[in-house]
Amino acid sequence: MASEANETGSRKALLTRVAISMLQTQGYLGLGVRELAQAASIRAPSVYNHFSSKEELTRQAMCMYREHQRDELNSLHGTAATKLSAYLELFADMLRDESKVCLGLALAADRNVLPPEVVDEVRKFADQNAEWIGSVWEAGSSDGTINAKLSGPAAGKILFGALEGLMLFALLDTSPVSAFLSRSKSLLGAMGVE
Repeated sequence: MASEANETGSRKALLTRVAISMLQTQGYLGLGVRELAQAASIRAPSVYNHFSSKEELTRQAMCMYREHQRDELNSLHGTAATKLSAYLELFADMLRDESKVCLGLALAADRNVLPPEVVDEVRKFADQNAEWIGSVWEAGSSDGTINAKLSGPAAGKILFGALEGLMLFALLDTSPVSAFLSRSKSLLGAMGVE
């Protein structure tokens, strides 16, 4: 019985990870249960053994994505400028991976068709990013690695929104990763990050 529970848990996690990948490239409206099952090498009805609906699956995917990113953010060390540079690389890594965009960005674009529970998870993700940037910004303002008049909370919201936009527009470039990194580093410099 224990191995069956582990198999069920791992299959649910697998489906969630595959859903994240599909949502990043196709958005909420492009996520189909049949396609998800095929990508996970299971039968389509089996998806409903783990999730009652597409909405529940999407909410769980956003929650898993947010928790994973929280762990990534907590693992970044160094000065504020070093942390922000590493943060840009997290975005670039998504673009390197089949030109995927941030899951929060992909779902925000579909906000008009998302159930409220999913929208709430996307908001939590945006807040998590803005708060992390804000705390790094405040630390950088204190230690002199950031020379700006913006407060941490304001910088967090502005910078997170700007980076999400830069990521999206980088997809239109022939070299998305280079375009994103070049523009985002210029933005940090213009905002006073040394």
